[in-house]
Amino acid sequence: MMTMSTDPPYIGSATENLTLSNPSCSNDSCKAFYDAHQLSQKLTPYAQQFDYGHYVTWFYLACIGCLTVAYVWRRWNRFIFRRGGRRIEPCPRRIWQWLVSVWRSFAYRRCSGWISTRFGLPSFGILAFMVLVILYCLLLTFWQRPYYRNHRGYGSPPLAVRTGLMAVALTPLLILLSGKANLVTMLTGIGHEKLNIFHRWVGWICFLLAVAHTIPFIVAPLKDGGYKALHAQFYKPGGLEYTGTPTLAILFGILVLSIPWFRHRAYEAFYHIHFWMAATYLGLMFWHCDNNGDSWAYLWASLAIWLATIAARAFWFNQSTSIVVPRWLIGSSVTAKTHPDNMTCLRIVAPVGFHWSPGQHIFVRIPQLNFFDNHPFTIANAAKLGSSDNDQQTLSLYIRSYGGFTRRLRHYLLSNPDAHLEAWLDGPYGGHHRDLSVDFDEIVLVAGGGGISAVLPWLDFVMAKYRSHKRMQVRSVRVYWSIKQKNSISWISDVLLRLRLYELPSFVRFQVHITHDEDTLDEKERKRLVLQQNTDDETDQESISDQYPWKNVDLGLDICSGRIDFASVCSSHDLVPDSRMVILGCGPEGLKVDLSNAVAAAQTRVLRGEVAEIALWTETFGW
Repeated sequence: MMTMSTDPPYIGSATENLTLSNPSCSNDSCKAFYDAHQLSQKLTPYAQQFDYGHYVTWFYLACIGCLTVAYVWRRWNRFIFRRGGRRIEPCPRRIWQWLVSVWRSFAYRRCSGWISTRFGLPSFGILAFMVLVILYCLLLTFWQRPYYRNHRGYGSPPLAVRTGLMAVALTPLLILLSGKANLVTMLTGIGHEKLNIFHRWVGWICFLLAVAHTIPFIVAPLKDGGYKALHAQFYKPGGLEYTGTPTLAILFGILVLSIPWFRHRAYEAFYHIHFWMAATYLGLMFWHCDNNGDSWAYLWASLAIWLATIAARAFWFNQSTSIVVPRWLIGSSVTAKTHPDNMTCLRIVAPVGFHWSPGQHIFVRIPQLNFFDNHPFTIANAAKLGSSDNDQQTLSLYIRSYGGFTRRLRHYLLSNPDAHLEAWLDGPYGGHHRDLSVDFDEIVLVAGGGGISAVLPWLDFVMAKYRSHKRMQVRSVRVYWSIKQKNSISWISDVLLRLRLYELPSFVRFQVHITHDEDTLDEKERKRLVLQQNTDDETDQESISDQYPWKNVDLGLDICSGRIDFASVCSSHDLVPDSRMVILGCGPEGLKVDLSNAVAAAQTRVLRGEVAEIALWTETFGW
């Protein structure tokens, strides 16, 4: 019977008694090398480096857990308040208001200038959190010494192993934050469009860890034997250096193409390339990790999350393939109207049982144009209050033509004005998790250009509650809309006419700022611009004009020249010390930066006790 030998590998070897200084003593067949190898592994075990992947996982799970607790607490507060109770605060109310306002005065601020707009830099609050994450990763990376072993043959450099596992451990989070329908949104109430910035930052952190993982594998063989040793190690059978190179290159390519400057110029190409590059990256990670330790556990988790996200979108959110209300491969009827300044308005008949909240968006696919294009657009109107699953509703979308899908859509409509379009809807997604009409006393809506589509549903929602005498906390609504040319007012002419018919209450004020016209509009010209489009109501335009003369309607529609004064936007003389104000903004990046900084500066009003809260919510204007 043959028994396996437990003798060390150097027993009986010709190089057994060589010293470490001898070039031939380069593997475990040399006793000195073997002893040094074992000592190195004892002092810094290879298996111990895999624990760093666990540390990273626990960290981001703890962050998600904290956000979940905060979300549950806010929902419980809202539930108590709606039943007539008082909000529960973690400390005395005035102290809590002071702490929140101090944090917001910092967190809302953003860097201004071309760097911020080109690279999509987030607010100081998000930057501070990401700096904390980076510092945590740096601490894990460089805390334990030594970074290298005395010889490459003693094992992989500890620095390389732990940073590699940290990068692998971030892969499930990277996939989780990328999904339109994802678990983080369910747990925290944060929409995928808000999570996208964290998705991109986690991607860069993953890349930096991958670089830190790569460098020691280059340096270690170079120290031992120069380029020749590096070449031998790279092409060594079973070596992981060879498989890691294309993996790192793919990750870098994904990140570069995700920079907003590139992404916005070719969204369709980016979307498809991004998906297939990500799939390739995940496949290469399986190849590169080679099931070392628990590395594949992270990758299998990533694959499971990705497949679950795809399944949720396909069979729950996609209205043409949903299993909730089966309408297999049946689209929704579309009515389109083109407006000046490259604006197109779509009216889409919503599927039966389709519900949405103000601020939510949908992905629209129009097979007649391109079956594979799927674009996000904000729903520009509010759903009917108290509607049942059987009620027929209509979605309004305002689409500005830039390039790609939006340009093809406009050209198609101009060339085929009588064409019947059909849309496949995927959603709704995102939105605000708070009912602003109940949680705040004043709502301020700020929009730039096509960003009006993100604020109109809130105005529509508040007015619907007002007309139906639903319980509301809000006592004032102000709308500021910045446009370049005066004829852009016609984009929402039907909305304005409908609001006029409802005789808006005095607490609603609507102000339009025209930034590129040299002269202001006179009374006659304003009236013509607003009334030049047909309304959805079966009412003669002239009768509307006669019954509701422009100058006599208490609409608060003031047309001004120049940009919006954001300092005045954040001020209100109608609020008392216990009042709460929320400001929603949507538009170009520059507008959101200026608005964020103005709201941050306005937190001094809370500190002085003039108001209880000034909150900010900015919509993503194309992500």
